[in-house]
Amino acid sequence: MIPLAAIHLDIHQGPNMKTPLNPQQRLKKTLAHLQPDRPPIQAWLTHEVQKRLQTHFNERFGTTNLDEVLEVDFRFIPPRRATGLDPDDLSGTQAMPEGIYQNITEKPLAWIQTQADVNLYKARFDPDSFDFSSIAEACRQNDPFIRVFGNAGIFDLVNGLGARGRGMAEMICDIATEDPVAVALVERHTESDLEYCRRGLEAGQGQFEILYIGEDCGNQNGPVFSPGFFRRFFAPRLRRFVDLAHRHGAACMMHSCGAMRDLLPILIDDVGLDILDACQPEARGMDPQALKRDFGDRITFCGMLSLQQTLAHGTPEDCRREARHRIDIIGQNGGYIFGPANTITLDTPLENILAVYEEATGKELR
Repeated sequence: MIPLAAIHLDIHQGPNMKTPLNPQQRLKKTLAHLQPDRPPIQAWLTHEVQKRLQTHFNERFGTTNLDEVLEVDFRFIPPRRATGLDPDDLSGTQAMPEGIYQNITEKPLAWIQTQADVNLYKARFDPDSFDFSSIAEACRQNDPFIRVFGNAGIFDLVNGLGARGRGMAEMICDIATEDPVAVALVERHTESDLEYCRRGLEAGQGQFEILYIGEDCGNQNGPVFSPGFFRRFFAPRLRRFVDLAHRHGAACMMHSCGAMRDLLPILIDDVGLDILDACQPEARGMDPQALKRDFGDRITFCGMLSLQQTLAHGTPEDCRREARHRIDIIGQNGGYIFGPANTITLDTPLENILAVYEEATGKELR
């Protein structure tokens, strides 16, 4: 067993050595498109991958603290659930070679067919179901890390109201046709999620650095909705979350899978988004270097490590090369948060996960 302190390798030795920053300082420079000491680090991991890494690091270093070993700069600070069940409890699970995952066994919001039904809808993040009283102290305890309120399930019309609610195809069609019941449901859902975020940010007393929301706007080949429709229907609603974050001194980060390039001008100019996560490099138009060239001075990218190809099917050297490209090229002059392009699953070889985080941290993790 080797102490962590003994294995940290300074990758910036020599006359050009960068002064180490704390996570909040690192994020501030990154968002300002100035060169930090290294990109902020994030790690999206399934439960099974977490367990595998914890076992490896416990044997190697005597710790199961993944945030410490991987030098993750972010800390998510949620409220406590005070009443009710998480609607995810309505989902089943399915064992697969890659792990155990949610598999929707019913459409729990299919009953919403009229305006009267909409009035009875209670959102997953209904603010009255949570106790926000512990947040301020949790923020203080997690200083100087990057403190995040929210998650990719906030807003989240296509997946939250769709895949986990009325059915994805049904929700997409209802939004596209602006069905009156669906629009009313979107409004009620949005107001509830906004109030949840407002209470959380207020409870944080100005200590949060990021408000995190989500909306899967792209598929593999293009946006789910046309740019014109997205600008009219989605942008004003998303802008309310961004404005809320900014009023509380926080940046707004939004998760979206898929081909987002055609929507980026809208997210930057109309929505005012600060950070786009997770930047899936295999999707059409999502070449990381082209995104950096064309938009890198106006928005910060989070992710970009290939899960469909490099991490899942490449060699450790392939993974090192891609990680180094993201750090040196995409991370040049800030504007980049290091991380995978979605949640790392169990079919990803352990040595590939270790390789990319060795490049990011300068540590020997094997």
